[in-house]
Amino acid sequence: MAEIRLVDFFKYYSGSPDSPQQEEAVKMLEQDMPASLLTEKARWVRQYRETPPKPETTNPLEVEHDSQYNNPSGDGWRECFSSSCAMAAKYWGVIDDFNEYHRLRPKYGDSTDASAQVRTLQALGLQAKFVQIGSVEKLKEQIDLGRPTPVGYLHKGTGNGTGGGHYCLCIGYDDTGFWMNDPGGELDCVSGGFISTEQYAGRMVHYSYDKWVPRWSVANDHDGWGVGIMLPGKSEGGSTGSTPTTTAQPGLDLIKHFEGTRLETYICPAGVPTCCTGHTGPEVKMGQTYTASQCDQLLAQDLKRFEKAVSELITVPLNQNEFDATVSFTFNTGEGALRESTFRKRINAGEDKATCFREEFPRWVNGANGPLPGLVARRDAEVKLATS
Repeated sequence: MAEIRLVDFFKYYSGSPDSPQQEEAVKMLEQDMPASLLTEKARWVRQYRETPPKPETTNPLEVEHDSQYNNPSGDGWRECFSSSCAMAAKYWGVIDDFNEYHRLRPKYGDSTDASAQVRTLQALGLQAKFVQIGSVEKLKEQIDLGRPTPVGYLHKGTGNGTGGGHYCLCIGYDDTGFWMNDPGGELDCVSGGFISTEQYAGRMVHYSYDKWVPRWSVANDHDGWGVGIMLPGKSEGGSTGSTPTTTAQPGLDLIKHFEGTRLETYICPAGVPTCCTGHTGPEVKMGQTYTASQCDQLLAQDLKRFEKAVSELITVPLNQNEFDATVSFTFNTGEGALRESTFRKRINAGEDKATCFREEFPRWVNGANGPLPGLVARRDAEVKLATS
């Protein structure tokens, strides 16, 4: 009888699988593996369990503090998430001052939107991923790897906290709690609210495990919210190899270029009422007008839908450019087209990814009367992005 149960094994070591289809896939893998590979002594098990050497870092990490109340927007009181990410960005050296981040972030959405923060960080050359499976041990691991981490917690009320939430930057830990750069000030971990909101009141503050963690990981001990951030080539931990979940700037630029942005409703080449940046739906009626801000919000909503479709339908790992190109393709053709495409079948079957992009994407260029120059150009741009 096998000694290893893969579902439990991967949950313990990495927090995955975290969705039903992933768990079922792991069970299928276990059934197909020979018993000799499912023992405690198997070479891959011993290698997987090895603890990597920790990089030499300070603890707490040396991270400059940013007070959210100084943000240039005038709405700093609601921009704790942006200030937390700005501190991380400056730590990695991709910005010279915090306001560089604060001026860039509105381009990608509201401060409270995690995808807006992720895209801003990616636009600056950082790898970033929003997670909702954080734990004390995982947060400590980020610090050990030299990676300050934005974390979201409930800052009002007693006990586990109440309210819409607040972000700060975790920069270290010791035996009794975490060290934080809190852009809002120093939290009262017992009663909620801030003890002080003076400019540097939140610089390197200490929040105890027993009082702060229940405000962060509320439902259980592994559902904390946070953003994993690293600079490629400078992180001791390296890339996880997992597929990105949000579109980076090159992909966003490609989509905007080919979709265009129009503030009045129009009929697209397919005969569908369309507005803003290629947005369609039953609510879009001829004669409607939109502001630039409304168009940005609709684009952000649409991207989430198509990013989710790509993440669910493509089962092999994609790099950022491959992911972005596939999101652009799906944005243009629809989730159903991706689901039924030969491209999806071939790439999921393990065929060479570059070949799949080069051979399959150019097939999707036809309108009612044959190939459309705009679609030919778009598929060509998507293929070049995916294979660059």
